[in-house]
Amino acid sequence: MNFKKYFRDKYVSLTLLLSLLYFIILSYKQYLKLYGLGYPDFDLSIYYQGHWLIAHSYDPFVTIRGLPLLGDHCQLINLFVSPFLLIYDSPLTLLMIETLVIAISGNILYQIAKRELLSSQLSFMIVVAFFLFPALLHHNLDAYRPNTFAIPGFFLMWWAYQKRSLTLLIFGALLTISAKENMATVVAALGIYFLLLKEYRYGWILIGLGLSSFLLITQVFVPYINGGIHYVHASKLQSLKNFLSGKTLFFEYLDYRILTDQNGLYLLKLLLPLGFLPLLQPGLLIFSPVLFANLLVDWPYARMIEYHYSAGLMGAFFIAYTLAIKKLTKTPQLSQIPNIKRHLSSILLIFTLGGFYLYSPSILKPPLLFEENPQIRRDVQEDVSVIREIIQTDSVSASYLLLPFFSDRKEILMWPNPFKNFYYGVRDSDKYPHNPKYLILLKETTTKEHRDMLHPLPYKLIRDFKRVQLYKRIP
Repeated sequence: MNFKKYFRDKYVSLTLLLSLLYFIILSYKQYLKLYGLGYPDFDLSIYYQGHWLIAHSYDPFVTIRGLPLLGDHCQLINLFVSPFLLIYDSPLTLLMIETLVIAISGNILYQIAKRELLSSQLSFMIVVAFFLFPALLHHNLDAYRPNTFAIPGFFLMWWAYQKRSLTLLIFGALLTISAKENMATVVAALGIYFLLLKEYRYGWILIGLGLSSFLLITQVFVPYINGGIHYVHASKLQSLKNFLSGKTLFFEYLDYRILTDQNGLYLLKLLLPLGFLPLLQPGLLIFSPVLFANLLVDWPYARMIEYHYSAGLMGAFFIAYTLAIKKLTKTPQLSQIPNIKRHLSSILLIFTLGGFYLYSPSILKPPLLFEENPQIRRDVQEDVSVIREIIQTDSVSASYLLLPFFSDRKEILMWPNPFKNFYYGVRDSDKYPHNPKYLILLKETTTKEHRDMLHPLPYKLIRDFKRVQLYKRIP
């Protein structure tokens, strides 16, 4: 690559600068969320323990969840991310890697847009829309999510199509598939779209890779990892199963699941920041299996941009956005307007900033952007530091908000496991067979029911800190 020629375009430098700014701001906010107890579920800790186990060559059975790391969602990219914990052992490492992947994705998107639009200014506006896209920002702040890798994966597949690079196409496809098992359907769907473009070679390669990977992962690999048991969230598809089996009439299903206020709001939050332009490229949206899955499943969080379920459709949305802008600039009526690309950039920026203001996380908007928000819980962190010195690498059961700080060990459970099942095991109702050596309970989240549960247990309170209590098993 001729770097002198590459950086002659000032918007390349601006894109790199914007990527760096994005990485710094989002990493800082992730740091504040982590040490401010801002990750209220066990997902970050699941990935941290699983990656820690792989990095230290242990069996990656995640005791927090009661499943192998690849037994719930098969995200093979975890195998390549895990070694980075040997450089800096912290859940923050995973969070920052995710942010770095998104920052890199913006630079790939710029190259794609530049090839399609032949306009550096418009291409840069697309990158701005990408980094300020509310669904992306919510996703980035949700927790560490390996399906983030599907975003650069999709961009790489499209870039490969532009550059006529078969090697890059296969690499992008494999990266997308490695992000999560259902991302294999994204690869296959893009292959179908390429067939419609009469790109038969690329189309059939993606269809073959996508479908074979999906079947191999879901029907062979994951059941093998889980000891022959299929772990599926069947309840999330119950209404669709009722419709397909004839228990629910078409118009009832349409009214109950499709034409809902929640679906409408979800689409609005996805499309408004992009000026609704992806609708001008319906082919890419129609062949977006993640979009349809999110709209059809019974899991309400799937159609909320505040969660991570939209990662698999962002690649298609931004390629559709780029192609729609290209289509507008080629329209005879618009192409005759002087400085049309500059005017169009201004209009796009209005929608971008409007969507950001309406739907982005509050901690990324003034005045919270410039504050320590979330606030670091220094009182809790002091207790955590002392406790880590006491328990060393022994087994523990900890309150869910404390899990990220103790998951670098072979055996950790989320309280009240193992004494009372709480979303554990391949059937979600299993029990861990061993009692941990220590219990670490955050006072503010320990309910009366859980305090009463402690009395008959063979544990003794050995340290009563300001915010945290430490119990030790009686021999």
